[in-house]
Amino acid sequence: MKKLIIRVVIISLAFCTLFYVTGCSKVELTGTLVVTVYEPTEDHTISVYPWGEGGKSVGQGVIEKGGDRSISFKLNMGNYNVDCDGYYKSVQVRPGEEVTLTFLK
Repeated sequence: MKKLIIRVVIISLAFCTLFYVTGCSKVELTGTLVVTVYEPTEDHTISVYPWGEGGKSVGQGVIEKGGDRSISFKLNMGNYNVDCDGYYKSVQVRPGEEVTLTFLK
């Protein structure tokens, strides 16, 4: 009888562990950066660079004159520099959050 109870307890623990591991929610590691130009009177090129690192941009887009005033980027969490036609701002992207940067050009 003791062996049967021990087996049932071990099998129950195995199932509980299996359900716990497979039932975990997915951890979000990305956030959204929204760059807005207040009143675009010309086309603006937006580039996003990792903070403290030179080199290639991780995101790039254009806000066109008379078009949509904002552009969004899905980025990994971290710090970034944003370039809007030679004007730079820094921003921190947090997981699962949306951050808005506005340029008054």
